[in-house]
Amino acid sequence: MKIMDKVLIFVILSCSILLGFSFWHIHTNIAPEYVQVFVQGKLVQQFSLDQNGEWDIETESAQYNHLMIIQKSAKITKANCSNQNCVHQKAIYYVGETLVCLPHQILIKITGSKKASTPDSISN
Repeated sequence: MKIMDKVLIFVILSCSILLGFSFWHIHTNIAPEYVQVFVQGKLVQQFSLDQNGEWDIETESAQYNHLMIIQKSAKITKANCSNQNCVHQKAIYYVGETLVCLPHQILIKITGSKKASTPDSISN
């Protein structure tokens, strides 16, 4: 291997580690708080992730999806859509994750806010 090959490998590895750390930092710095429910692009309901329970999300055409929130996760457990893809999606836990039912035009996503940061030694 030539010296420039080693430099290139070092630069690529360094960038990969830096990028991975930045994604980790972003996800650990945002606390999941709410489950937002959108029907046809409009926000219709919002639930706290701390509130365990089950709800039916109904559309204007009498279609429904059954949403369950338990242990700070959300999952669609039942629906009367034809393909049932939404029921087979895994539970969502993290900010930005979504559940989608295309036939009913329902989008469920987790939102949050930045965690309260502790003061560092520079701000003291």
